[in-house]
Amino acid sequence: MHDLLDPKNDFVFKRIFGSEEPQLGKAMTALEYLSQSAEVRRLYEMRQKALHDEVSMLERAREEGERRGREQGREQGREQGLYEKSAEIARKMLAKGNEIDEIVELSGLTAEEIERLKAH
Repeated sequence: MHDLLDPKNDFVFKRIFGSEEPQLGKAMTALEYLSQSAEVRRLYEMRQKALHDEVSMLERAREEGERRGREQGREQGREQGLYEKSAEIARKMLAKGNEIDEIVELSGLTAEEIERLKAH
């Protein structure tokens, strides 16, 4: 019987820790943990907590980055929409023969932007 429990016994080791019996491997890991001294268990628990905290921190950082990205995308979309609307107004004013100075004043576009619109 002691032969079977000998860690050098390859057959038993593979059965317990190998992929053939995953539940036994988990049980042995738990047994090893429980059989450690109180200090070793405390250190292990501290490490597990630190790992968990790190994962939580990274998850929060990822979520914050995604939120900021969505906000930035919305802002860029608003700016692009405003520019497109101003350009549309400027094109209509150009078609009606309005002066560039007047178009600049009413559309909010620069004279250079209006010249580019005029060229297209």
